Amino acid sequence: MGNNDEAVQFNSKPKTKRIQIQTEYEKVSNSEFATINIQASITLTENELRRIEDIVDTTIKGFVEQKARRLRKQISFIKSRKDQFESLTKREVQVLKYLARGKNNPQIAGILFISRRTVEEHRKHLNKKLGIKNNVELWEIARAFELI
Repeated sequence: MGNNDEAVQFNSKPKTKRIQIQTEYEKVSNSEFATINIQASITLTENELRRIEDIVDTTIKGFVEQKARRLRKQISFIKSRKDQFESLTKREVQVLKYLARGKNNPQIAGILFISRRTVEEHRKHLNKKLGIKNNVELWEIARAFELI
């Protein structure tokens, strides 16, 4: 009877899987580079492994859903501003691009070979046509229409 008990006990033992983890990175110490290798192994039951897989799947799903929400929001923003953006002249788009890149009026005037006053006029037209109230809105529009 003792041999049968051992056989039953052996057969009911949960199946396990081994996961190997290897990492390498460089660390700066005393102005010298050193490579550090880390190796580890973990033995998990199938239930533990399934739990980890579920957590990874849930995390990935959450990330994808978050990314999809952000993309839907960006598409909605572009659609809401499309007509306004298309009303801009070629030169106004150029000025918008440089403004979004942090250039000031004199710098833009120099880049585009136009007067500072002309840049100021383009800015006024941009503000009016796009309904821009601040530089953040200007940057958001430039980013949405891939000017930056």
